[in-house]
Amino acid sequence: MYNSFKITAIIATACAMSFVGAGVAHAIDVQVNASVNMKAVISATAGQDMNFGNVNFEPNHSGEIRLATNGSVQLGGGASGLTLDGGSPTAGDVTISGDGQSNIEISCESNGVLGSNGSGTLNLQDVQFSVDSGRSYGAATNCSGLSSPAAVLDLASNNAPKLFFGGALNVSGNAISASDQYSTANAGGDPVTVRVVYQ
Repeated sequence: MYNSFKITAIIATACAMSFVGAGVAHAIDVQVNASVNMKAVISATAGQDMNFGNVNFEPNHSGEIRLATNGSVQLGGGASGLTLDGGSPTAGDVTISGDGQSNIEISCESNGVLGSNGSGTLNLQDVQFSVDSGRSYGAATNCSGLSSPAAVLDLASNNAPKLFFGGALNVSGNAISASDQYSTANAGGDPVTVRVVYQ
């Protein structure tokens, strides 16, 4: 009889606890925040092309025709058989805009190729640039390839930096094959690529 009552009491207690627990609601709220960092798309607009002006050449010639980022042209590299003859030499330029607050990395190819309307080509080398104003040849920043940023610019201090480009045409070994206009836009040409990315 004792054992029977004890078992009955345990069952009754368990049922009562189950009933009480089933009638109590328990809930908790948690908030999940969301954020996104918006940046204006970088814009890079090419303006003037690099223009080395007019150059007269003799059958036997060598050296370099150098264009500075300030637009001046000079002969170098032991130049011979070459004469500068005016024209309208100008540095190339690219204007950049972005979010007005971030840093951007500038990288650029150090070489290019100018093709002629015939079959000749001229190698463009030692490409360099300066920011917002031109500099003399050799005093600007050297381009070192698209995988190696050459400069970091702060758009918070200058939201629309302008890059000026120059370089050197290597005409050694009588590279000029004919009286013609040589350009990276001609067949066989290869322009200089400039890359701008947020840091």
